[in-house]
Parts: sequence; structure tokens; C-alpha cells
Amino acid sequence: MVAYAFEQKISNLIKDAVLLNVRFLTGSTGAVTGTQGSGITSVTRLGVGIYRILLDREYNRLMHAHFDVRAGVAGGAVNDGSLNPTTLYSIQVVGTSDFTASGARKNVVGECFVASGAGGAGSGNCKAVLQSQAVSVQVCRESEDSPDHIVIQCVDDAGAAVESESGNVISGIILLRRSSVVGEGE
Repeated sequence: MVAYAFEQKISNLIKDAVLLNVRFLTGSTGAVTGTQGSGITSVTRLGVGIYRILLDREYNRLMHAHFDVRAGVAGGAVNDGSLNPTTLYSIQVVGTSDFTASGARKNVVGECFVASGAGGAGSGNCKAVLQSQAVSVQVCRESEDSPDHIVIQCVDDAGAAVESESGNVISGIILLRRSSVVGEGE
């Protein structure tokens, strides 16, 4: 979120700068589902963990792009009091539960935490978070000038290309410039 705030401020300061957000889910065999984001025409899987994001128009310059990959959640709801220690969970319903007593930093829906115990007797529940080999996303720039698309690649801890597992969410921000005039600091 800090990165997004920075890019938002930069896009407001630089003339003709445009900030695009993109989010998509990966299904079985890395297939793309649920693409969201204004300014994005489509997202296509090109190969193992490689995706092409087609922009709705051609821009004069790619200034910056940053992407993250997050594992999805799976299975049925696990009630407070039935958590398995050392399992990674995402809070789905807070109810009367205090998940901070079980390892969460915040007691809010969407908070991910590693359970430190079974939990309490509250009415809330969680879902287990899937494990993902893809730990980061690299931007593979084909050209900074006149980009009409961006290619990204999911990688593991060693930097090797890996498939994004079913249920993963890939999201990012793309900072572009409409004008061909180079501004101060570029």
C-alpha cells in the first residue's frame, strides 16, 4: 500500500502521468480469470508463470510498474477454537472472536496470520491460505518507449520462473506517461 501511495503522488506531480491498477486471479494451469482494472484490455498467459497485460491504449513511456502475488484461500471455514497451530489463515468472519490471541496482528477480515494455537470460543472463522511457490513478480520490459503492453513473470525464492497456482491473486500498479516530453527527474 505504501508503494501505491507513492506512485499516486508521483502521478499527480508529473504532467500527463497515468496510474493504472490491475488485478487478476489464476486458475488451474495458470489460466487467467477475473481480470479487473481500468485501462486494461486483457491479461493473457504466455507460458509458465508469464503473463501479458494489454493496455487499452498506447502510452509514450513506461515509468514504473510493481506487482505482487498472493496465495488464495481454500477449503471450508475453520471456526475459532479449531485452528491448527503453524497453519497460515485468513480471517473471513470476525464475529465475537479475538484472533490477535491466536497470532493475528489485527482482528479484521482479510488479515493473514500463522495460528499460534487453536484459538478461543468466539463466533468468527478463518480459511487456510494456500501455499505458493511464486513469491514475487518481475516486470519484463520489452520497451520503455510506446508501451501498449507489459509482460510480467512469477518467480520463486531463487528467481526461477514458476507457475502461479490456482487461486493466486496477482495485482499491480503501472505508472505511464502520455506525453513524449521528458520531465525533470526522468
